[in-house]
Amino acid sequence: MTGTVIGAGFASGKELVSFFGAFGFWAIFLSALCGLLFVLGFRLFMRIGRRLEPDSAEEINAALFGKFSLAADIFILLNFVIGSAAMLSASGSLFDAVTKTDFAVPWFSLFTAAVVFVCVLTGMKGLVRINAVIMPVLTAFLACAALASIFTGGGNGAVTQTSAVFAPGLWAAFTYAGMNFMQSFPVIARAGVGLDDRAMKRGTAVGGAILGALMVLIIFGVYAGGAGAAASDLPLLVLAGGGGKVMFYLCALAVWLALGASLLASVFSLSEGLRNYLKCRWLSVAAVLLVALTVSMLGFSAIVKYFFPAQGALGLAYIGFAARYEVKMRKRGTVGSVAVGPLQA
Repeated sequence: MTGTVIGAGFASGKELVSFFGAFGFWAIFLSALCGLLFVLGFRLFMRIGRRLEPDSAEEINAALFGKFSLAADIFILLNFVIGSAAMLSASGSLFDAVTKTDFAVPWFSLFTAAVVFVCVLTGMKGLVRINAVIMPVLTAFLACAALASIFTGGGNGAVTQTSAVFAPGLWAAFTYAGMNFMQSFPVIARAGVGLDDRAMKRGTAVGGAILGALMVLIIFGVYAGGAGAAASDLPLLVLAGGGGKVMFYLCALAVWLALGASLLASVFSLSEGLRNYLKCRWLSVAAVLLVALTVSMLGFSAIVKYFFPAQGALGLAYIGFAARYEVKMRKRGTVGSVAVGPLQA
């Protein structure tokens, strides 16, 4: 689950600074709140997945929105395209930072797309296995880079705390969680299929705790690194550069693994829905990646700044419909993997 949330924006520190950078040390509380929201959101969508056993986001939309599911399908389509574009754009920024060049052709974005193309064709089981290998390594690298910055960085001014904290901070926390669930809910739902309550509660608690702790470390790692790090496309990579070449390249690898895991989830979800029309898996995946590559030309910082907050606000509305559906199903007494018909909105 955590692999679907820890994308390039999270791992690089960019989206965390964008959402929480203005709140100074209040970001500790907001990060803890986000950890709790992730636990609740994971549990919500996994329960829905256990009920529906969905093969695509469209099946979830049909249950949640009934006759209005087409509008939800279009929204989710655009949402996943933006998320996939952000990951591909970030891979280009990462390559430019590592090579200290600015290529006219996004070669590394193309390479990343090719790797994801092969991985997505392995199906959901392959995606789960890939995340199982990536996430422990990734979490360790991110924590080490952030801690190194916190204990050795002398920067200041990376964050200017706003005078109004409470209401804007809560809005930032809720929209941040909403944005992340909009980019990952089909994979989270699939992870709940066949899972009992005990395993679900344990897994969601651990996942939320890991994400909350990483948020605290990354935000204050960037804060310790100074204003230059905060303004960068890849703040955590800037911080890692202060620890020598080995730390820099290890952090670069960790960020690439993070964006790859998130991109896998988005492309998998999109391509599964598109297969209803193209009837061919590899063609569906190729089409998704081609559109995402085109949108990625907008640039990573621009996508994070302008699109992610809007995704978060709309994501909250989507989560509201998901919670409404779950409450109604509980009142009807459905449990486990019981097939249910569409719920008329």
